[in-house]
Amino acid sequence: MMLKFDSVRKPVFAGSFYPETIAEVEDFIKKLNIGHIGDNNDRNMQRADEVSGIIVPHAGWVYSGKTAMAAYKLLAKIQPAKIAILGPSHRVMVNSAVRDGHKIWETPLGSSELIQDEDFEVSLDAHVNEHSLEVQLPFIQYFVPSCKILPLVVGQLQEEQVKDLAEKLLGKDYFFIISTDLSHFYPIAEAHRRDLQTIKNIEELREVGIEACGLQPLRIAFAMMRENGWKPHLIDYSTSAEAFSDTTSVVGYASFWM
Repeated sequence: MMLKFDSVRKPVFAGSFYPETIAEVEDFIKKLNIGHIGDNNDRNMQRADEVSGIIVPHAGWVYSGKTAMAAYKLLAKIQPAKIAILGPSHRVMVNSAVRDGHKIWETPLGSSELIQDEDFEVSLDAHVNEHSLEVQLPFIQYFVPSCKILPLVVGQLQEEQVKDLAEKLLGKDYFFIISTDLSHFYPIAEAHRRDLQTIKNIEELREVGIEACGLQPLRIAFAMMRENGWKPHLIDYSTSAEAFSDTTSVVGYASFWM
C-alpha cells in the first residue's frame, strides 16, 4: 500500500548541515570513516558488545562530523534493530519528550521507518525544523540501513518527568543516541576549560555544571545509566576551530559510548 505524501518527512537540512546528494553523503562519511579518530576510540571499539548507546554532537558535519563518526563507527559492529534518538528542542517550546507523527523519515541515503511508541505524545511542530535529530539519521542509515528509529525532541523537564521518561524507554531493546553539543561561542582556551569540566561531569553523571545544549536529553540518559549501571566513556573531543581557524568564538563537541 502506498504511503500518503504527508506520511513522509522529507529532509530539511540536507545541503546545509550535511550534504545534499547520496554520492556526497557517502563520500563525506567514507572520508570521515578512514580519517584519524584517535587511539581512545580504537580501544573502545573492542567493547562494542557492551555498548547500549552513544552521545554525539549535532552541528554541521564539517564542524562536528569527525567527533560524531568516532562514535558511529561502533554501529558497524552493534547493528541495532531499533534506535531511540533524543535531541534538544532548538526552536519550539516543549515540556516533555515528543515523537514525530510521520511514518517515514527520508534523507539522501533513503528512508527509515519510525517506531510508533505510544508512550510518547506526538508533536509535528517540534520536529518539522529540528536539526539535532535529522543530522544523525544519515550516519545511522549508512551503518544500519534497515534500522527503525524513534526520534524524540526533548524540552524542559521536571525531575519526575526525567525518571518517568527513562522508565518508558528502558526495557524495549532500544539502542540510544543522545544528541548534544557542548559550550558555545567562547574563545578557545575558555571553551576548553568549560568543556573539560562538562566532560568530567558527564562521566560522573552530574547534572550540575554541564554546559551543553542537550542537557535535557542527557538527564534522561543519566537516569537510564543509573538504573542499569552504565557509565559514559569519552571517545573524542573537538571544537569548531579544528574545521576553521577562528579560535575567538568556538563550539565544543564530544562523543561518548555508554
